[in-house]
Amino acid sequence: MAIEIETGIPVPSLRGRQAPQYPFSQLEIGQSFFVTGIKPGTLRARASVYAKENGAGKKFKVSAAEKDGIAGLRVWRIA
Repeated sequence: MAIEIETGIPVPSLRGRQAPQYPFSQLEIGQSFFVTGIKPGTLRARASVYAKENGAGKKFKVSAAEKDGIAGLRVWRIA
């Protein structure tokens, strides 16, 4: 298979960062939010990445929870 080198092909424009899907930045210590439709490990990973990138000293706890009879996950800011 031969690979052709081309010139003059425009580079796609860079996409900006997506708006945050979860309100980690809005949580004060002791506050929480409830979500459904995401695996616990995925949500824990997102909270961990947010804390490492944005919040020196911020810590979050993710746990299974129920709200109005609906099973989901709750995220608390604990530090």
